[in-house]
Amino acid sequence: MPDEHQRANLAAISDKALRRTPRSVVSSLNMRETMCMKVLAVIICLGITACASPSVAPQSAGSAPQNYKAILKAHIEKNYFDPYSLRNVAISSPVLGKIGPDPGWLVCLQNNAKNRMGGYVGLKKDVYLIRNGAIINSEAAAPVLRYATA
Repeated sequence: MPDEHQRANLAAISDKALRRTPRSVVSSLNMRETMCMKVLAVIICLGITACASPSVAPQSAGSAPQNYKAILKAHIEKNYFDPYSLRNVAISSPVLGKIGPDPGWLVCLQNNAKNRMGGYVGLKKDVYLIRNGAIINSEAAAPVLRYATA
C-alpha cells in the first residue's frame, strides 16, 4: 500500500497527465475540425448554388409585368381571409426565374395577416410566379433572396 508521499506523487503525475493532452489526441481533434470545416464549406457552396436563380430565357417568361402590384393585390383580396388586416407588407421587383418547370417572373411578397381566429400569424414570405399578367404558380414560406438582374 502506498504511503502519503507516494500518493502525493501519483496525484501530481496524474494531474500533469490530465493537463497535457497526447499529440495523437490533438492531431485527431485537428483532423476532425478540418474535416468538419471542409464538409461545412461544401454544404455552403451547394446551398449557394441551389439558391441561384435558374437560367430562364426571357422569351419563355413573357414580358416583364408592369402591374405586378395590382396582380398581387387582386390575388390577396381573393385568397386571404382578411386582406385588409395585412401588416409589414413588402413586395419585391419582378426577376426572371422559375418555380419547378414553369418559367416566368418571380415576385416575393412578405406580410403578416390575420387568421380566422383574428390573431396575426406572423411574418410570411411567399414567392409568386407571374407570366402574361397572371399568377401561374406560387411557393409558400420561400426564402427571400434578391438577385441582381442584367
